[in-house]
Amino acid sequence: MTEQATKHLSVRLAWHDSGWNGRICRDPKANTYCVGQYSYQRGLIVRDRNLDWEQPLARQPSRQVR
Repeated sequence: MTEQATKHLSVRLAWHDSGWNGRICRDPKANTYCVGQYSYQRGLIVRDRNLDWEQPLARQPSRQVR
């Protein structure tokens, strides 16, 4: 008989307010889940997010952002 180890993977991502539909969030400034206590890479997002750039791009397809 062989033993099998149980494996578990937990991944945390910044929350997207419109279901990861290929677009920028509907309202990046109001999306506090990106920087919430349990958000993966919270510190990096808080440090590097640029709401002056993101907010005008709200709801735009991400493939069009340059």
